[in-house]
Amino acid sequence: MDDYLAAGALIEARIVDKAPHIKRVEGVGDLTAWLEDEAEFEKNINGKLPAAFVGYDGDVLGAMTGEGSNHVAAQRWLVVLAVGNYRRTDTNKGVVDAAGPLLAQLMAALNGWKPEGFTELIRQAAPRPGYRAGVGFFPLVFSTNVFVSGVTA
Repeated sequence: MDDYLAAGALIEARIVDKAPHIKRVEGVGDLTAWLEDEAEFEKNINGKLPAAFVGYDGDVLGAMTGEGSNHVAAQRWLVVLAVGNYRRTDTNKGVVDAAGPLLAQLMAALNGWKPEGFTELIRQAAPRPGYRAGVGFFPLVFSTNVFVSGVTA
């Protein structure tokens, strides 16, 4: 394996191909950092919705083989759908209504799909959605396994 995080770019490409109503798809290292910074929030969100942000969310290591040099890693990938709708910001109903069909597209595109070099993506429990200034953030989490072979002495 040349790139441990290769699934990220593959997930992004799959979303572009299978969810055409999402205007913007990109990898993001730390979504919470720019969500907390007002200027960064405006720069990253304004006029660029709906969007899907893909980020590595850690892994769990499986049993080691080959004198501890080989293992299976269960990677977690976070896909956050960001949708803006300023109708009924007091209840976020506009955002929720806009997000439903797009979430269905994302789940249909990703759940069970097998990125090259990885096992099928399996949907996992995700954090709760968040809302800010007429924008809703709807996280989805998927896991996939990858075989990692190490170097033996």
